[in-house]
Amino acid sequence: MWLVSLFVLGCGYHFAGTGSNLPPWIKTVYVATWEDRSQEAGFGALIATEIRNQFERGGKLRLAPEDKADVILTGEIVSLEQRGLSYQSYAQGVENRLILRARARLTSRRDGKIIWENRSLYREETYATGSQADKERILEKMAYDLAEMIYHQIMEYF
Repeated sequence: MWLVSLFVLGCGYHFAGTGSNLPPWIKTVYVATWEDRSQEAGFGALIATEIRNQFERGGKLRLAPEDKADVILTGEIVSLEQRGLSYQSYAQGVENRLILRARARLTSRRDGKIIWENRSLYREETYATGSQADKERILEKMAYDLAEMIYHQIMEYF
């Protein structure tokens, strides 16, 4: 058993989201409010807030003002579509699906060089039609999940 432990620890194995070989000069990040092409008021700001929360929880990079950060994380909600998923009777929807398409980019503040980019971020969730509270809860979940995905992709990239 100790041999297995030695092998696992010695080979650089780590749990998802715990490893990071960020370049030593990257210590701080600024997370900009997202460009928002959706019709949901404040959704871009919610995503940016959730990303900031992920960085605070992760502890590998400190948040900083834009003019002091080593890197800048920007993003854009490309689309947020709502589609009817199931119907009770003709034209009376029971379930909707929200489909989010987004992109994000991490750039060096020093020289503007792109350090990491994902142009095809995607999330989808289903909720009961007619329930604004369910829709808002799903939007919050999508923002949280997208933030977590972006954080882990950046940390695992290095």
